[in-house]
Amino acid sequence: MRWALALAVLPLLAADGPRLIYSKSFPHSSPEYMEILIEHNGEVSYKEAPDDNQPLKFRLAESDTKEMFDLAEKLGNFGRPLEAPLKVAFMGMKTFRFENGSEKKEVKFNYSEDPDAHLLLDCFERIAETEQYLINLERAAKYDKLGVIERCC
Repeated sequence: MRWALALAVLPLLAADGPRLIYSKSFPHSSPEYMEILIEHNGEVSYKEAPDDNQPLKFRLAESDTKEMFDLAEKLGNFGRPLEAPLKVAFMGMKTFRFENGSEKKEVKFNYSEDPDAHLLLDCFERIAETEQYLINLERAAKYDKLGVIERCC
């Protein structure tokens, strides 16, 4: 009985560590919304709707996870503004969020000139692009078997 209780509590304790959350809302694009949540142990969930209750889950390499958390730390864990004062085209509202227990910091921006913000944004966007390719490939494999060959070769 004690082991069952310990095993039930263990996932809750793991979720208490630091996490990074990136979301982008860009109406009339595909997808219009996406969110990536990275736990300190490298577990990642990706979803394309705020109410998606079945996100894609996978694990990042330890080095990639460390790189992203290090970049967030360089950005003060998002405790300062990142929006550039320049007038640029709207490229989607991006949100970086850092959570560690009761500590929560968030910054929203359209465009940033900060090089560390660019590096972190690129990391998140590469994850999103990879997951979108996976979604499209799985859809093609299920509904358009001949299209898989066309897309892959």
